[in-house]
Amino acid sequence: MSSPNPTRFILAEFGIDASEFAIDDKGNNGGYSGGRIWKLTSKSDPSQCYCLKQWPQADPKQSKRQQEQIALINQLLNHVSNSQDSLCVLPTPLQAKTGLPWVDKGGRITELQLWLPGRPTFWEAPTDQKLVDACRMLARFHKAAESYDVSREHMTNPSPFFPAQNAAIHCVPQMGTPPGIDRRIEFIDELNGGLRNRIAQIANRPNQLGSLATNLLENFDRLNANLHSELSKLRQLTFKLQFCIRDLWHDHLFFRGEKVTGIVDFGAVAKDSIATDLSRMLGSLIANETSKWEIGLREYSSIRELSDAERQLIFVYDRSTTMLAGMNWLKWILLENRTFESLAPIKERMQRLLDRLNEW
Repeated sequence: MSSPNPTRFILAEFGIDASEFAIDDKGNNGGYSGGRIWKLTSKSDPSQCYCLKQWPQADPKQSKRQQEQIALINQLLNHVSNSQDSLCVLPTPLQAKTGLPWVDKGGRITELQLWLPGRPTFWEAPTDQKLVDACRMLARFHKAAESYDVSREHMTNPSPFFPAQNAAIHCVPQMGTPPGIDRRIEFIDELNGGLRNRIAQIANRPNQLGSLATNLLENFDRLNANLHSELSKLRQLTFKLQFCIRDLWHDHLFFRGEKVTGIVDFGAVAKDSIATDLSRMLGSLIANETSKWEIGLREYSSIRELSDAERQLIFVYDRSTTMLAGMNWLKWILLENRTFESLAPIKERMQRLLDRLNEW
């Protein structure tokens, strides 16, 4: 569907005449954060395409955090793109007339980027070669990103939004407990502290999720104690921490043929163990196929070596995320009454989670 009017004034801030582009409103494009995306295709040159990305509505404090996150993302992507093993599958931001990589209109932050080629096709046509290319690409990204240090980048570069080309940043990797371990333990504790029972009170009555809700609760009851124990043991170990994508799943990975041509949506970028990206991507792409996991980890480690502790964490992250993602959906839909453009794709995702849980 076409929606030029809401974007016309924003595009003008980037120096783009909306009348010269066909504007396709993609809605949330499969996301659930409250953001929105438009695809712009040049009427004179259809190969010239842009992505207009609008962040969720925010109050002034949230807007400031969004701006800081965008600055961090742009610095990181610039650092990775200009690394020795440069990647051409990352989004390229454009500057607005203000010199910033965003426009702020009424508390809505909007970015403009080049539209990356390809689309998420792994589920419809899964192949080992696609899996190999995705895992090698992710290893290259992690190797390039591990030398990025945001504090040193700010000190050496006058522009926090568009870093100097080829700025050399070499830092000692930070070691510690991955924040993702603490978040998972805290959520399990919150659920066992009463949240699970509040969800169950609604799930046991007729609701829009039907048996999905009760089945996810049963799996949580069955699995949470062991996963809490495994996470607590891993919490005693130290891991290399670096900036990770943290939301790399099927729909954010674009392919043309067998090759990865794009990674989209870096909004969740933060420091963690690389296990967070590997577990999220592999769990999403290949579910519980053990032989495919072996292929993926082998190809990744051919470029970036995995420690024994990282290998353990990958599998614990995957299982705990699968369990807790279902509980989080129940919390959002049944308790918080969040509304989405369509419940059908969400129920599909929840069913995928349930199918995996039932096999464990």
